[in-house]
Amino acid sequence: MQPFATKYVKKSQQMCTAVLFRRKLLKTLLKQALDLKKILMNKFLTIIKIQWIVFTLIILVVITFLSLWPLDELPPVPGSDKTHHLVAYALLMLPTAIRKPNNWVLFGLLFIFYSGAIELIQPYVNRYGEWMDMLANIAGIICGVVIAELINFFTPSKHKYSR
Repeated sequence: MQPFATKYVKKSQQMCTAVLFRRKLLKTLLKQALDLKKILMNKFLTIIKIQWIVFTLIILVVITFLSLWPLDELPPVPGSDKTHHLVAYALLMLPTAIRKPNNWVLFGLLFIFYSGAIELIQPYVNRYGEWMDMLANIAGIICGVVIAELINFFTPSKHKYSR
């Protein structure tokens, strides 16, 4: 082979080796990132399953405060009022539905009755109580259960928690 051709072949071999090395490195980094994501998700779910009642109570207090605080007009936030109700009550039900303590369905019913009570109290604190808000709350509770079922299905727990 001529010296020029030999130099060209060596250069192209080096480039191929570099590309293969980068691919292997990228594949390794991606695998490590996915493993880290899985570890963090499992730790987060473990915290929720252990401290589910704390999360639920905090969310319940926030919902109560935001629902009963007197307002002259609704604050300018993105999304509709019904969407906010749906999301809030889905978040309220989510920790309980992920953990599934004994009689966890009763918690869902309690949250439905609680949302109805809030809707009945709101006219007395310069707010408007609407039955459509309660329907959005019920839809949110159902969505929270469905999301929790999907989470529990795709991330099976290795630990058994006392119910």
